[in-house]
Amino acid sequence: MKHYIIAVSFLFTAFFYACSSGDDSIKEEVELTTEQKEFISVFTANYPTQTVSFNTNTAISGAPFVENQKITLTFSSSGMLFIDTDPDKNDGDEIELPVFTINGDEYVWKDAENDLSYALSLKADNFINKINVLKTSTNLLYASLKEVIVGGNNGGDKTDSYYFFGDDKIECTPISQGKPLVSTVHIISNPCQSNSAALTFYFDLMKVINAGTYNVLASEGINVVPGVGKLTMVFYSHDSKNWFAQSGTVEVTVNASDSSKIDLKFEDIVMKAEDGTETTFTGQIIGV
Repeated sequence: MKHYIIAVSFLFTAFFYACSSGDDSIKEEVELTTEQKEFISVFTANYPTQTVSFNTNTAISGAPFVENQKITLTFSSSGMLFIDTDPDKNDGDEIELPVFTINGDEYVWKDAENDLSYALSLKADNFINKINVLKTSTNLLYASLKEVIVGGNNGGDKTDSYYFFGDDKIECTPISQGKPLVSTVHIISNPCQSNSAALTFYFDLMKVINAGTYNVLASEGINVVPGVGKLTMVFYSHDSKNWFAQSGTVEVTVNASDSSKIDLKFEDIVMKAEDGTETTFTGQIIGV
């Protein structure tokens, strides 16, 4: 698996400069929408250091980054984005992107010259979920950037399988894991809360599970065929209940040590119990 470390520096300034016909520049205050202002306010509250690092979980040939390339992204309060593709040179060479737009749950900056879009999404707690880098004209996903927690204990640097629910944050691990069917991943869990705990991912019926991003198809049972690019998830016996995934995404990548195996990573999947209770589910299954 290739990893790209991206340093994201948030520098919120009060004005941007528009060039005039003469030698002088005119300061203009940018009028952001209420939603844009809310995003900036929430983001800076959660990231007071103004610097965030990422690993690229998925990347394809032809992506705009090379292995282990460092990049600095600077966000101004005007809504513009400045991208320094070689911050170690400290030469001020930056790509300037116009004010971001809001597309559903994503905050998107577009690089028209290079046909790229940078789409940032937040988790339920308003911390970064990921940044997707896409080819704008075709919506092709080039790379998915995930935050690396420095000095934290949230599993950001874990290399083994683990998972936990948001309601108790008890970290669980598999007793066994495998693909009993070509389109199914099944996990027998360590007890945690129940001796019979298990987790199953159901992909498109009888289709090989390929690398990519899969959207959760909300379900309340196991007899559901999710279709191409989707999956359903069921966790059996957490808090003496069965839980069904309602929304979120699962990133599937080729295992770095064994190309015949895959890794599954997921964060804040919304899970719903049979009694209507909801919580989140986060973790990764490595080498299945």
